[in-house]
Amino acid sequence: MHGTSRNAAVRPVLTRLIALLLVASLGAATAHADEPANPLERTPTAPNAPGPNPLDRQPPAGNPGGANPLDRNGANNGNNGQASPPPDWVVPGARITQYGASVQGSKEVKPEQVSGAGGTSYVQYDIVAVTEIGVVLESRIYFEPRPGAAPELTNVNTALVDHATGGGLWMRPADIANTPNTEPNDPNTADATVERGVYQIDDDSYDAIFFITKAGNTTQRRIYDVRTGIQLYQSDLTEDTQNRSHAYSEYQGYRVAELPWIGGEFTQQMQGFTKLDYGGAMVMIAEQVPGLDRLPDLRIDVDIELAFAATSPVLIGANITMDIDMPQGPNQTSERREMLSPSQRLGLYIPPDVLSRLERGQVLDEDPAIGYRITVTDVFQVQGVTLVEITEQGRGRGYYSRATYDASVGLQVDSEWYQPEMGRRVESQLQRVE
Repeated sequence: MHGTSRNAAVRPVLTRLIALLLVASLGAATAHADEPANPLERTPTAPNAPGPNPLDRQPPAGNPGGANPLDRNGANNGNNGQASPPPDWVVPGARITQYGASVQGSKEVKPEQVSGAGGTSYVQYDIVAVTEIGVVLESRIYFEPRPGAAPELTNVNTALVDHATGGGLWMRPADIANTPNTEPNDPNTADATVERGVYQIDDDSYDAIFFITKAGNTTQRRIYDVRTGIQLYQSDLTEDTQNRSHAYSEYQGYRVAELPWIGGEFTQQMQGFTKLDYGGAMVMIAEQVPGLDRLPDLRIDVDIELAFAATSPVLIGANITMDIDMPQGPNQTSERREMLSPSQRLGLYIPPDVLSRLERGQVLDEDPAIGYRITVTDVFQVQGVTLVEITEQGRGRGYYSRATYDASVGLQVDSEWYQPEMGRRVESQLQRVE
C-alpha cells in the first residue's frame, strides 16, 4: 500500500485520472525548461455538443471475440443493426496504438529515425463505450523520455466522437468505398487530393486510401486501411524557407484488453450520487535526474467537485471544477467535462463484484505495444474494509502507477505514480468531503 497507512481510516481520495489532469495543468510551472514538448498531445476533436443524452444508451454487442480487424482472416465489417453504426470492431475494450514523433528542421522520416530534434510518444485509444449517437474514447499518451526508456504516461483524456470517423481515428469502409479518387493534375482538386495505393508498415502491406490537403505552407496526410477503415498514418507538415516542422503518427496495433471489469456497470449506489467533493493536497516529490537540476518538492492544496450531469449503468458525465492553491503565484480555477466508465483502464470506479474476485499477484492485462503489465499487487484490510491495490508498470524500474480501491463500493481510495525520467513521484492526499 502506498500513500495510505494500513492503520489509518479508509478515506476515499481523488482518482488518478483527475490527478493527472491537475499535473497537466501545472506542467508549465513545474517542467524542466529543456524537456521536449509532447509531440502527440492531440485528442479527437469532435466535441460533446448539446443533444440527446449519450449516457442513456447501451453498448452494442459486436466483435465479442476481439479479433484484430487487420487480420487478413478477420470478418468483414457490416451493419450491426444501428442506423449509422461505426465499424464492427469498435467495441468496449478495443484499443488502437499509434507511435509517432515531432521533428523540427528535418526531412520526413520514420519515428524510429528521430534523434534529438523532437520527441517520440505512444498514444493509445481505448474504446470505453459505444452509444447510439457516438463513441466514447479514452486517449492515453505515453512519452518516451529518451530512446530505449520505458514510456511514461503524461496525459489522459476522454472524448465523445462520431460513428463515421471516430474523430479521425477511423472511417467506415462503406464511406471509403463511396469516396472517388480525384483526377491527376486537376487544378480544381490540387489542394485536396484522394488517391488509392499500398501503404507499408514494417512487413505488412495494406490497401489504403490517401487524403492529402494543402493550406498555405501546411500539408496534411491521412491514410486509412480500405477494408477496415482504421487510420494507418497521419501527419502535419509545415515548411517555409526558414523552418520545417513535422508531427506524425503511425498505426502499431489493435487488440481488445483483457481487464475483467470491461463491460461492467455502475451500481445503483454509484448512479445515485449527484456529486463527489474532494479536498486536500497533491504532493510532487522530486528526484535527481542526471543532467538536470533537481526540482523542489511541491505541495499543492486542491478542492475539486465532480458534479454528475448525467448517469447510466455504463457512463457518468461529470463536470469537474478544480480550485488550485499554488504555493507561489495566483491561485487557479479550471473547469472541464469528463466521462467516467467502469470500462476505463484504472479509473474512478471498478465494479465491487469484480474487485471481490481479484487475488494478490494476479496478472490482469499485458500490453505488447508499450510493454506494460497491470497486476493486482495487494489485497488487504483496514478497519474491516477490503482494499485492492492494482499497479500498471512498464519495463524494468521505469514508470509505474498504483490505484487502490474499496472493494465494498468500487471507488478508488488511493493513488500514486512515478515518472523516473521526469524526476517526480506524485502522491494524492485528497479525501472525499461528505
